[in-house]
Amino acid sequence: MQKDNEAIVKQLAMIYKKLKRQYYDIDNLMVSECDNRELAEAFEYIETIDAILASLPDDEALILRNDYFSSRQAKWYMNYFTKSTYYRIRSRAIDEFVRCVTA
Repeated sequence: MQKDNEAIVKQLAMIYKKLKRQYYDIDNLMVSECDNRELAEAFEYIETIDAILASLPDDEALILRNDYFSSRQAKWYMNYFTKSTYYRIRSRAIDEFVRCVTA
């Protein structure tokens, strides 16, 4: 189950990052030309993911953002958590994120 949930998070994060790159520049200004429906759907997807992350406890959101939704270097978490704490919170975060997405 955990591997399935992680695969879901990875897939959603890949789409999220693609849409962010496609529709936003570095200053979060829209730079893409497209039809209004496509743009509205992209913004809704991005806002939904951001809202789910914002609804999670801070530690869980931090881990998901840094592991999946932004580009961070490996082992970034060592400044914040012990390895066992990181993996425990990460597992809980993945499950909670998927629960929110599928609710």
